[in-house]
Amino acid sequence: MHNSHSSFELNFHLVFVTKYRKKFPYFYQFNWSSACNKLSDGGFQLVDIGFAKNHVHLLVIATGTEFNLAELANRLKTESSIFFKNLFPLAWPFWQVGFFVASVGKNSVKRVSKYLSKQS
Repeated sequence: MHNSHSSFELNFHLVFVTKYRKKFPYFYQFNWSSACNKLSDGGFQLVDIGFAKNHVHLLVIATGTEFNLAELANRLKTESSIFFKNLFPLAWPFWQVGFFVASVGKNSVKRVSKYLSKQS
């Protein structure tokens, strides 16, 4: 990302885990990419995603100069919880409190994407 005075590239690996690590095979039904862009006001873009039995991996890139990663994570968890509750009323509460996040260096993005593809 560039603006008139700076340049940056920030990639993050986020992980959300279901409450009590309950298995949930329907993560793919939520439009994660659209939600990521909408809920961050365009501040983040979803690069890749991986679904495991009881958690979701997201690889996101910051696309704006002002962003709040914790707010994005909480908004994604809230929106996806509402979506899943409407489809599966008994799957509530849905997510564990908190989330995992790690920064991903420019040279590691492909490696993390490969890791995410093997999560399914």
